[in-house]
Amino acid sequence: MEQLLIIQELLQSTPEKINRFFANTKFLLQENKNLLQAGSPDKDALRTLFINMHTAKGAARSLQLKKFANVLHEVEHTYGTGLKEGTILYTQMKTELEQASSLLENYYIVTGK
Repeated sequence: MEQLLIIQELLQSTPEKINRFFANTKFLLQENKNLLQAGSPDKDALRTLFINMHTAKGAARSLQLKKFANVLHEVEHTYGTGLKEGTILYTQMKTELEQASSLLENYYIVTGK
């Protein structure tokens, strides 16, 4: 069922836009993964984590990839909370990023790439 929803979302855009989205989003997610692997992020790293997720979420929304945009919104919210409150939920950040990466991979697989 998830694959059918993904297909519906993907059909609302052009292959070129989807491919560009995949490339850019993979880069942003990998950058976040690298930052988190370096250890508990400082304020500058948190800002980058947040901006990357905000950017990816906006791109997903512009392509009407609702399921993915919703997952990215949750990740962005966790990073935003860290920025605002200084509370770093390191394990949650890593887990949510892995979930986002896994969902992106599902979208990618559905395209047959």
